[in-house]
Amino acid sequence: MNSRFEWRPRAVPGADSAVRLKLLRGPAALAALHDPVLLTQWEALLAANRDAEAFQGPGFIRAWYAAYAGEWEPVLAWAYGDAGAPKGLWFLAYQARSGTLAHAGAQQAEYQRWLVPPGGDAAFVSAAWQALCAELPVRELRIRYLPTQDALQALLADQWLHQRVRWRTVPRPLMRLDAEDIRKSAAKKSNKSRVNRLKRLGKLEFRQVTDAQELARVLPTLMAFYDFRQGAVNDSCPFIEDNRKRAFHEALFAAGAPTCHLTVTMLDDQPIAAFWGAVVGTSLQLGMLIHSPELAEHSPGKLHVQSLAEFLLSTGIDTLDLTPGGDAWKERFANAHDEVWDLTLFSSPMRASRRDWAIEARTQAKALLADLSLEPAQVRSLLGKIKRVNPTSLIRQVSRRISEHREYRIYRLDAAQAAGRAMDSRVHESAIGDLLAFEPTEAWQRRQDFLSAALSRIEAGDRPFTIVMDGKLVHSGWLVPRQSVSRMTEVSQTLHLPDHSATLFDFYTHPSYRGRGLYGANINHMLARAFADPSLAYAYISVLADNGASRKAIERAGFEYIGSFRWTRRFGRVQKSADACFIGAKKTDADATN
Repeated sequence: MNSRFEWRPRAVPGADSAVRLKLLRGPAALAALHDPVLLTQWEALLAANRDAEAFQGPGFIRAWYAAYAGEWEPVLAWAYGDAGAPKGLWFLAYQARSGTLAHAGAQQAEYQRWLVPPGGDAAFVSAAWQALCAELPVRELRIRYLPTQDALQALLADQWLHQRVRWRTVPRPLMRLDAEDIRKSAAKKSNKSRVNRLKRLGKLEFRQVTDAQELARVLPTLMAFYDFRQGAVNDSCPFIEDNRKRAFHEALFAAGAPTCHLTVTMLDDQPIAAFWGAVVGTSLQLGMLIHSPELAEHSPGKLHVQSLAEFLLSTGIDTLDLTPGGDAWKERFANAHDEVWDLTLFSSPMRASRRDWAIEARTQAKALLADLSLEPAQVRSLLGKIKRVNPTSLIRQVSRRISEHREYRIYRLDAAQAAGRAMDSRVHESAIGDLLAFEPTEAWQRRQDFLSAALSRIEAGDRPFTIVMDGKLVHSGWLVPRQSVSRMTEVSQTLHLPDHSATLFDFYTHPSYRGRGLYGANINHMLARAFADPSLAYAYISVLADNGASRKAIERAGFEYIGSFRWTRRFGRVQKSADACFIGAKKTDADATN
């Protein structure tokens, strides 16, 4: 939509009565970004608001508007005096399908604000907000996070705005960079040991990325690392769920400093950690801290921040802004804090009051749950489980509570039996991108549960073997290269394995791709990879006795059945047993079947 809307602001004490405000939308707003008059005013306002340079500067604003053109309509509030003096700029965006007004950048703009000359906050925001509410069907605008207290105080000092603003203070973790602290951290025995272990794996190098070709080479890996961890921890895979996000970040990179600052740690010229941020004055603001889950035991993310801190001091930057959010890992790096503000503008005092009532109701509900020793997350989880339960599964669960029997069969294969196994080109090892292609196919499956389990396993040293077809994960299996003790949750018992043993476990095949031999092909591939280590003596695999299809695949692969563990429940009473070959087995046994 191409719209131009001019507004004479209401009288504000101390404000210039000659100020005019123009509201531009769609193509008119985009064209204004290249208007010489606006560019001159933009530059002048940025000079007066240096803390806004990263997310209100041309590099960020143009990149985001271009990347999200089909999703968000640009909206620009532009205030000026009769002589053309800049009085205010506010880069916004409107999403018609949701009726949402947001700052340009939306959630990807870590700090959000308008640009005004000193002392002009209340007059400009008042005029702009009146115009926006008249032009667009909006009820509120969330500003997260406002980095300056002076701007907030100016709004609160204006009675008209005070009635329409609600805010909360949010702590911001900072890492003040000190050369002596950095030296001491690098000299710690634990950190030196981590660096040396990585160096034994290959050539280790820290560097800043400034070349577009290098970005194109490392970005896919960094995206996969980032989505994998975010999916596991927060149930969100930003680059997968937002197909515009990569192009946006490529445009940020092309804009250069201060909009984008990217450093990577490379191992044999492959990225294992990175910090994506933006420079504001003498501070580097966090965008993404990324690291390889496979090398978690070496703490590549921590080592990257350590190298980054040393590098930044040499370039005149003295602070890492870790940004608000309450993440525990940020607090581990932080050595200082300040405050920013999360505020919302409402279209009327009544809407602001309704928000107050809603917050009070939530507070009372949380207090009630606390009295019942329940967390909100527990309640949400319980409600989710209730929604997923159907009558058939409920009857089955009740029946199992009364009577249930499980037999867990243990199979083994030695090095001689594994000889000649063929690897399959469809199978990928430790492919993070394949795991991200998982799609829940059963009511009990959740993507976050799958990714969270995968992250924990990879960080523990387990290796996934995967097959992707038609853009989705169709088969996966896991290998523990060396295992001495296996805790079998299916029967609540422990299997002690002989020395030099590997374990294959947790195989999954997408329902639409069963019956194609993927399970058997993957087992053979995994055995070929596992026994490529000449010191490996045995490979173990286990399965519930009632899983006939898996038993057949395991036995066809040449595994020999050596015994079973059993678990039985009758009217609430549980009994556990194991075949004689497992009785008395200890961790130090030479052979788990003796």
